[in-house]
Amino acid sequence: MRPTLIALLAAATLAGCAHRVEEIREAEAAPIAPTDGSDRPATPTQRAQVPGLPEWLRIRLADYDAQPGSGAPRAVYAVPYGSGTAYLTRAGCCDQLDPLVDERGVLVCHPSGGITGRGDGKCPGPLPPAPQWREVWRHQ
Repeated sequence: MRPTLIALLAAATLAGCAHRVEEIREAEAAPIAPTDGSDRPATPTQRAQVPGLPEWLRIRLADYDAQPGSGAPRAVYAVPYGSGTAYLTRAGCCDQLDPLVDERGVLVCHPSGGITGRGDGKCPGPLPPAPQWREVWRHQ
């Protein structure tokens, strides 16, 4: 009876993992920020009042401001990418991927970070040279 219980537990665990992988895939295609901001009561901080930033990003920056230094992202950059502007967030620590998000708040890819420092390898093109980036936020 014991091998059967172990097999059932293993099957249940794998089924849960498969379900979580599917949730992650669906989330990658969805906007990172709410379209109307209604599910986040936070209001942008004064530091996040950079002219020309989308509302979803100003809300996100206020969330980043509220995080403790060790867990918060280090900085966010406006980067010319494709035919518009994208926003690159530099993760705070520990082999995290750095997300590149388009003007609508939709994840494009992770061009850097992770264990190798080379991101997820899914970007449609390289980032421009760093001198073309504009810092829009830095954690204090």
